[in-house]
Amino acid sequence: MVARTITTTILPIFFVLGITCALANEKVTFPSEPVPPSAFKVKQAKAKGITLVPTPGIDITGFIFRPEISKPRPAIITLVSGDGLQKSHTEWGDTLASWGYVNLLVDSFGSRGGTNRQDTNNANMFSDAYNAYRFLQKQPYVDPERIAVIGFSLGGSSLFSILNRSNPRRPTDITFKAGVALYPNCDTGIELNAPLLILQGDSDPINSSYSCETVSSEAIKWGNDISYHLYPGATHFYDNKNYSKVDGQRDITVPLPIQFEKNHYNEAAHQDSLVRSKAFFDLHLK
Repeated sequence: MVARTITTTILPIFFVLGITCALANEKVTFPSEPVPPSAFKVKQAKAKGITLVPTPGIDITGFIFRPEISKPRPAIITLVSGDGLQKSHTEWGDTLASWGYVNLLVDSFGSRGGTNRQDTNNANMFSDAYNAYRFLQKQPYVDPERIAVIGFSLGGSSLFSILNRSNPRRPTDITFKAGVALYPNCDTGIELNAPLLILQGDSDPINSSYSCETVSSEAIKWGNDISYHLYPGATHFYDNKNYSKVDGQRDITVPLPIQFEKNHYNEAAHQDSLVRSKAFFDLHLK
């Protein structure tokens, strides 16, 4: 496979992003499978004469966005950022549906009684992604052979475990067709089992671009199909309007985000990310 490193020039918005009408989102729940203890914890427990059992599964909450097309469609799973379910994620859901894809937006923190990573540090996005995959495969409006995943920040970072070819906890019967990671922390030195698009700002105060630049430059070495794009001047959360400093763009009915001062909404980077994501998903799902 070939690594494709993209230049940092902002593309003109000449794509027609909305190709069809989308249905209103639908709240759904799906079961999660029991989570087995890690090999390290099993070893520790065994030394003490204790036998560990898997953690019981819970019901995961998600939101379905569907295009108004009757035949089964490709699907995309969304994993949220560490600040929890945001309006920006639902806006992406509407957009993905307008492109003709079924979108399942997974509320990993809300499903466990919290709102974000700070109050719910036990959210298992790795497991949630696979359980969401199995749920989508059973839906009559989904093409079970064409399922991809997109993640933001923590959700994007999770893709490196989800798509890790050598991860012993990855179900062998599940293979995503593609992944898109926005402003993630990238894991280096691993083989991925699906093409990956990484989108990031060079002024990100949370996740440095260094690891993702390394992943991109070493893609051929590891046999990875990676497209990488770095936005000049863009920060973390650059696609979330609630980080905007421009009057009228931010939703004033919600509190300021925790990282508001250090991060900024970037309209040009946001729109370009939509263009690149659509082209990437169309290439690998259609």
